[in-house]
Amino acid sequence: MTDITRRQALAATGLTGAVALAGCAGATDDDGGSSESNPEGTILGEITVENLADTDHTVDVLVEFDGEIEHWSTHEFDETSEGVTLEGDWPDDHGSFRVTARLDEGEFTNVTPGGLSNPSCVNLFILVQREGSIRIAGVTDGGPCGSGDAALEDAEDADTND
Repeated sequence: MTDITRRQALAATGLTGAVALAGCAGATDDDGGSSESNPEGTILGEITVENLADTDHTVDVLVEFDGEIEHWSTHEFDETSEGVTLEGDWPDDHGSFRVTARLDEGEFTNVTPGGLSNPSCVNLFILVQREGSIRIAGVTDGGPCGSGDAALEDAEDADTND
């Protein structure tokens, strides 16, 4: 497994601040999920990591909630690996969060509620794309944010942090 050093985590945090200030594309909601803005913060629902590529990859995931690290994990995938839904060891109430993901020890990709139009609740999908890039998509329906399961198909069609 690959360890993220404290220096790398701090660098990601600084980079995340710059990305959050720069603004990101907002998430859309076509399925009746809860996408209205919530001034008290956003509920972070499920986080699912999926490898859509036909090659081996390692994905590091860091979840910060109200400035505190709540989750840190590394996931190794090969072409036959199933996706994984992370254990929700972060608070289940409204708050401010940042999710940072890194593919194969490369550049950090971050998302915050502001980058997703501040929904009331959001499930995140960290997707390893077929061409070897990573993206984080928000889905405001399913799982803790609505009825049924949060669907990978919805994440593939959703606006992202790009």
